[in-house]
Amino acid sequence: MYFPESVGTQGWDDPFALDSLVKDAANEVARLTDCLEDVRYLDVTAGTQTYCSPDTYRPTAVFIKNSSGSWERMRVMRSQDDNFDQYRFDSQADPPTHVAFRGGNQILLGPTPSVTRAAGLMIEGYVQPGEYWVYNSGGTAQPVADTDECPLPVWAHDAVVYNVLVKRAEIAREFNMAEMFRAQYRKHLGDAEAKAGLYQARSAKDYTVRQF
Repeated sequence: MYFPESVGTQGWDDPFALDSLVKDAANEVARLTDCLEDVRYLDVTAGTQTYCSPDTYRPTAVFIKNSSGSWERMRVMRSQDDNFDQYRFDSQADPPTHVAFRGGNQILLGPTPSVTRAAGLMIEGYVQPGEYWVYNSGGTAQPVADTDECPLPVWAHDAVVYNVLVKRAEIAREFNMAEMFRAQYRKHLGDAEAKAGLYQARSAKDYTVRQF
């Protein structure tokens, strides 16, 4: 509606697919506003201590599944803390009891898990939609379909739309239009950030580090 050329016309025929621009825009808006909180599940592998949750850029809590299938909240420590060394270098255990974060989304378990368990690690925190927008009840990512809604809150969708319009106008070398869309993008991005602070309890407080 906003762009002078309709989708499918010759002006839109370029190597940059619209769905890729939408995914990129949704990820950017999520990271800049902290408007999307969700959970991600990882498989636990015996003998593997370090994991990565690529779509979680700021984890706030980690839970691990025990032998009875119940979730246990892991205690968060600093990876460089001497106190964490006793767990990092302990013999393998089931389940591990402590966790440390490195570089935002790298997760270090202590002790190293001794049992392999599918979807045995649950990470809560601020996420970006990434490549997958829908997860089933078991936490498995599903291929994105044309009917899937953007997982960001509705009040962040306008920011996504104008972000895409900026990118599309720059690809088309319509720089005057790009500046016009960028002004609208910044406005809607600010609105989304304000609402995230109100509704998502966004805070500058560091929730990721607790001493135990």
